[in-house]
This record gives sequence, structure tokens and C-alpha cells, in this order.
Amino acid sequence: MSFLRSAVVCVAAVAFTSFLLPAQVKNEPTVVKMDSQVFDRYVGAYVIGRQYMTVFRKDDHYYTQMTGQEPFEMFPQSDHEFFMKAVDVQLTFIPEANGKTYKVSLRQNGNVQWAPSPQLSERETKLVVEQQKAGPQRFKEQKQDPRTEALVRQFVDDARHGKPQYDRMLPSLAEMLRQDLGDLQDDLEPLGAFKSMVFKGVSQGGSDIYHVKFENGAMEFRLGIASDGTIVLLAWGERGKALARIPGTFLKKHSQSELAFFARDGAEGTL
Repeated sequence: MSFLRSAVVCVAAVAFTSFLLPAQVKNEPTVVKMDSQVFDRYVGAYVIGRQYMTVFRKDDHYYTQMTGQEPFEMFPQSDHEFFMKAVDVQLTFIPEANGKTYKVSLRQNGNVQWAPSPQLSERETKLVVEQQKAGPQRFKEQKQDPRTEALVRQFVDDARHGKPQYDRMLPSLAEMLRQDLGDLQDDLEPLGAFKSMVFKGVSQGGSDIYHVKFENGAMEFRLGIASDGTIVLLAWGERGKALARIPGTFLKKHSQSELAFFARDGAEGTL
């Protein structure tokens, strides 16, 4: 089994720890005055490196948040460019052809950039924000959502047959799963028949964690569900279980290979 295939294929928001390196800012940009009405055009949810990121403001302060982490304040250096002071990260908002919605790109330490992500729909944004708000309390309480066990069991069966219930997921989540379904099927095939599953706890992002046993092995699955029953977080794989042991927000400087892995599979433990 390849390294990527054994990795968590994290098709949802996870944590800034996957991306943000310790600050190496020598010449901090100048903060400029920002028209809040202009900033409001950027408010919403985006997918960055297969992680859900929200952008919002509180009065004249501007924030971004990855699911499973606290919000981080960002500061305007122009009417469409922002930087953070804790780490060397810049966000750039780019208008789409329709002139009504925006994409965002993230640059880290000046030379690491992810492809611009389109603004998600109003409905998707609402559900992502709901999950971000509910996640910390669910993590604190460590109580199983009674809906998730049956969904994980069904998802395993559906994935084996190549027919996940995409209509039960966020559209952006469903699209990412379509891209990774073949790899998941390759991972599941040698494991053999389903045997049992055990609830292990709740992640920082608010997803329920299950250890699923098969005839020839085991795999960890994580699933988060919104109040209306929509699946908003989904991940699987033993690599994510190992990375979940990494604590904190800003830790070490990741290698370029690690960053490429994070960008490809969003692997981190806070989903």
C-alpha cells in the first residue's frame, strides 16, 4: 500500500498546524485602513488544501479559521491582501469572472502556495460555520453523536461498491471524495470483510472517531455531521491517527515533502 493511500484522506477542514510554520517575518507589511464593506465581499467558507477555512470579521477586526482551530486575526495590507503576525502567511482574494464571488490563495513563507479556492455556497458556508462552532464543545464533552455510527458503517459498505451517498454530503466534500474513491477502494480491498467498530472519541474538529476492524486488519474513520444530517467532515486512514498525536497550534518547521503531503491529503489530527 502506498504512503498516500495509507494516509488519512482528509476531505474536510482540519487544522492550521498542517500549513502554518513558525513566523520568519523580517519586514512586516504595513497595515492599511480597510473598508469593512469591501471585506464583507470575502466573508464565507473556502477549501484550502482540502481543509475548510472560514473568513469573517468582528467590527473592524478580520479573522480566518480552520475547522478544529481557534480563529486567527489577519491584517490588511491592501484591499484584497492580508497577512498574519503570528506566522508568515498571506491571503489574497481574487474576484471570479462573475464579479460577485471570490477565490482565495494562501502563501506561506513567501514560496508555498495553494491553488485558489472558490467561495462556497451560502448553504455550505452555514454548515461549515455551524461545525466550527460546535466542535470545541463536542471535543470537550467527548460524547458520541448517535447518528454517526450507522453512517460510518454505511459509508464503508458504499465505498466498497463504489457508490457513496454523495447527496448526503456537502457538495464540496462529495467532489473531493469522488477524486479519492479509487484509492479508498484499493485500501479496503485487502482488509477483507467488516467485523466490528468501536467509538474512540471526538476530534478537535468535532468529528466522531471510529476504529473499524476487518477480517485482515483495521482502519480509522472520522465523520462529522451537521444538525440537518449533512455529512460535513470525513476522513480515514492510519496515517491520520499517528499525526493526531501532534499537539499544539504552531510547532515545528515541516519539510517540503511533509507540506506536499498535507496539501494533497489534508492529513492532521484535528478533523
